[in-house]
Amino acid sequence: MRRRQSLENGCEMRQAAVGRNAGEAATAAMAASGLTSGVFTDVMIRGRPRPALADRQPVVAAPWMRWVLAAAGVYNLAWGALAILAPQWSFRAVGMEAPNYPELWQCIGMIVGVYGIGYLCAATDPLRHWPVVLVGLLGKVLGPIGFAGALLSGRFPLAFGWNILTNDLAWWVPFALILVAAWRAAASAGDRAVAPSVAGADA
Repeated sequence: MRRRQSLENGCEMRQAAVGRNAGEAATAAMAASGLTSGVFTDVMIRGRPRPALADRQPVVAAPWMRWVLAAAGVYNLAWGALAILAPQWSFRAVGMEAPNYPELWQCIGMIVGVYGIGYLCAATDPLRHWPVVLVGLLGKVLGPIGFAGALLSGRFPLAFGWNILTNDLAWWVPFALILVAAWRAAASAGDRAVAPSVAGADA
């Protein structure tokens, strides 16, 4: 009986030694390949290594984003000034009857001009000031919808659509691209903030 127990103890000791040797060999292999235990865990669980913190480059605004927002700001200020100073010109240019209350059109010009100031401010840091771009894009989407309704009902002629082309449609793509870049920048910043704590947990 004692002999059998000693044999079993000897087998367990040999298995433990083999396990230690295998673990040491795996650790040495990971060290030689530049992998860490945290990366090894990610490979085993997720099937892919987690990118190193140094490899995560922050998303920055492209130069064209600043130029687009600056151009949008200047355009809005110019269009708003025209609507305020000559509220009947836009209607007469397309053969429409001028409104009886030009103050309403001047109010629209004031709103457009205020948007222009917002765009100029957002041009200093497009990704940080993305809410300004989002509000602007919403207005540029809702505006054509309202024009389409007026066009179908016969209240506005098609020629009045030049306002929609220059005020709204021309800015859809660049504004949308800026918002996508801002979303990517926020996601990248979140990953970079979480990575140190995760790395500490793996250590």
